Formats: sequence, C-alpha cells, structure tokens
Amino acid sequence: MTEDDFRNCLFNVRFLAAATDMNTVFQMERKEERRRRKKEKMEEEEEEEEEEAAIITGLTEVEMNLALMVLAR
Repeated sequence: MTEDDFRNCLFNVRFLAAATDMNTVFQMERKEERRRRKKEKMEEEEEEEEEEAAIITGLTEVEMNLALMVLAR
C-alpha cells in the first residue's frame, strides 16, 4: 500500500465516521421532534377533555339547581 492509498483510506474512514455521526444526530433530532409533537398533542387532548368535563359539570350543576328550585316550591 502506498502512502497515497493509505491517505485515501484514512480520508474515507474519517468521512464515513463523520457521516455516521451526522446521521445519528439527525435521527436524534427527528426523535426529539416526534416526542415534542406527541407531548403537545397529548396536552391539547387533555385540555379538550378538561373543557368537555367543565361543560358537562356545568350542565349538571344547572340541572341540579333547577331540581332544587322545583323541590323548594
């Protein structure tokens, strides 16, 4: 193996190592982005459930107040 062959081989190894590192970084970034989106979606769903529960509870309270008014007569 000549010195030029060795340098080319070393360059290729370094290039592949850098490309692998960058691919790993990109994969980690994509994974983190998916986690963030999933977390946001879950938070939105929780807020919607809380709003629905508040509406249902509010209606129940109104119905209970009406029932108490009828019973008080």
